[in-house]
Amino acid sequence: MITLWKKLKSSEFLSYAELLKLKVSVVLFVLFIIGVLTVPVTFIEDFSLQIKIITPSIFVVLFIASIAMLSFNKVRFAMHFSIYIFIGLTVYYFVGSNQFYGYLVIFITLTIIIFYHDINTYILYGGALTIYG
Repeated sequence: MITLWKKLKSSEFLSYAELLKLKVSVVLFVLFIIGVLTVPVTFIEDFSLQIKIITPSIFVVLFIASIAMLSFNKVRFAMHFSIYIFIGLTVYYFVGSNQFYGYLVIFITLTIIIFYHDINTYILYGGALTIYG
């Protein structure tokens, strides 16, 4: 990560793999902020005990898996895991909370999918998410 930061500071061109790694890092940072705000909501809202246990645990497991895949240079897997987390948050907000927040998170998830600039993930995940919405 330090080498990547030095390349950015010195304005060198990044390869596609390095650029994808940087994008996944940014998305995971945003995901961490959203997760810190989302996980406590499961305990405040009137959800069943299963949702109160399953939602934070799945979020934590997939987030740690994304970071592990990123550290082992499996950037494509980390990208897919980050998209899975956002889709899970979308379903969580859409079903469990106000539908306005669900639609808002649908657009955030589509923005993240578009941010990766990968046509296959856009068609697969973006199409499925649009049909769900």
